[in-house]
Amino acid sequence: MKIGAVILCGGHSTRMGRDKAMLPFGNETLLARIVRLVGSAVTGRIIVVAGADISADRYRATCAELAASVEFVKDDLPDSGPLEGLRRGLAALSHDTEIAFVCSCDMPLLQPRVILQLCSVLNGQPSETVAVVPDVQGQLHPLCAVYRTSTAATAAGLLAKGERRLRAFVEALDVHRIGDDELNLADPELVSLMNCNTPRDYENALRRAGSSGSC
Repeated sequence: MKIGAVILCGGHSTRMGRDKAMLPFGNETLLARIVRLVGSAVTGRIIVVAGADISADRYRATCAELAASVEFVKDDLPDSGPLEGLRRGLAALSHDTEIAFVCSCDMPLLQPRVILQLCSVLNGQPSETVAVVPDVQGQLHPLCAVYRTSTAATAAGLLAKGERRLRAFVEALDVHRIGDDELNLADPELVSLMNCNTPRDYENALRRAGSSGSC
């Protein structure tokens, strides 16, 4: 089954103080790293979603050496949060792709094995189950999850009502929640779930990547 991906980079990076997608990580930008890691696991198109008020050209340039299957789109609804980015990306994939891995652009320690695991779990669920979302110690991780692209319609319905919370989106779906006991099989330290929201997070991720030889 063809599996696509949606990578969100439409946030304002307020806590970081600069555009997270363009932060250097080794010899590439953070966004280019995420695109490369995701591209090693998925078989279909990769959609990078930028904010409605952001020029996607600089993101496209930094990923120029990566797969031609990477496409860049923008939110249709300004300032509607990550739910709009998720909707936009899933909708862009929906005409030829059934399943998509969704993540943010600030997860540099993402393990491709986790993507494969989540997709495998979804494929093993009943047809009415439309997503697999990590639920670790009571915290949902809807931006390191797999969804059927048909769920774009649910996201659109919530946005039309003024709802922007990702948790509300997950709770509106028939979801299989996967805990740390299962995720540990693919990612023993659960580093795939780590975000770079602040300069300190970013520095910690750089150290972890250097000490583990993560590429």
